[in-house]
Amino acid sequence: MIGKYEVRSVLRRLGIEWKDSPDGKKCFAHCPTGSHPDAHASWEIVATGPRSNLHLCRSCKWGGDVVTLVCLAKKFGDPREGEAFKAARSWLRGESTEAPAEVPKTIRVVVADPYERGFSLPIEVLFGHLHEWPTIPRKYLEDRGVTPAQVERHGLCYAVDGRLGGRIVIPTLTRGTARVASYAARSFVGEEPRYLTPHSREAPEKGVLFGEHTWSDESRVYVAEGAFNLLAVERAIGHVPLAGLSGSNVHPSAIVKLSSFADVVLVTDPDHAGEGATRKLYASFARHRTIRRVALPIGHDADSFARSSGVDALRDLLLAAS
Repeated sequence: MIGKYEVRSVLRRLGIEWKDSPDGKKCFAHCPTGSHPDAHASWEIVATGPRSNLHLCRSCKWGGDVVTLVCLAKKFGDPREGEAFKAARSWLRGESTEAPAEVPKTIRVVVADPYERGFSLPIEVLFGHLHEWPTIPRKYLEDRGVTPAQVERHGLCYAVDGRLGGRIVIPTLTRGTARVASYAARSFVGEEPRYLTPHSREAPEKGVLFGEHTWSDESRVYVAEGAFNLLAVERAIGHVPLAGLSGSNVHPSAIVKLSSFADVVLVTDPDHAGEGATRKLYASFARHRTIRRVALPIGHDADSFARSSGVDALRDLLLAAS
């Protein structure tokens, strides 16, 4: 996603008739693509919360954010193309209602802010409640203990085709605005590499940590490598501030952000990468903050330990370190 827009205002401007869900969190309408019979209004768009502005047709599986919706409704073209993307952004800002002109023959090179376009999840990414997911990705999450509430809270999604096909997509959300800044895509069909991340041309925001959207205070944070370990921590100990690392390569901005917490609990893996991340964090701010490490058994990360020994056993380890 590239930002938050008032969903009902966008639908009104596009001339899309909708009905609100009973709780007011979603709007339902007939599929805007017009590519299939849609007697029961199978298209929905999220109006509030962390996943606001994201939409999906339950029938044809077309979905995305408000930019993909505007590009289709206004016939701007493929949102992955620069001109169509800019035209949709201009329309959303109220600056333009015209389709983009043809590309001029004289090309002008402009040096721009790489974040001006903003970050958007790939178009093949699909959303929905966990019970509505296809069997294979749903079973993969359920076998790992991930709950429907966690799918909602962290905006977990999936893809069945495209570059991310056959993968669970784990968005990284910013603090406060819950804007998507990046993602990790984990294969649920055994494909290598196990994880894919955005290409540099997608302009991900590298300094944002998975879990930042859970930060409501700066008293204690639980730090682990990877989203699934943190989801296991959350199931064991409840809604607490979480922060995800990518192995031993701790980004400088992560060190700055984590140093703002009074108490840092490390749930890093007992392996080479986990030891490296632990040493770097201890060296960075152990003299100024309380920093503790959970004693996970050799050969286990938080996720595998919770699955083999149970979340109660993981809770005991977390409480012992806290």
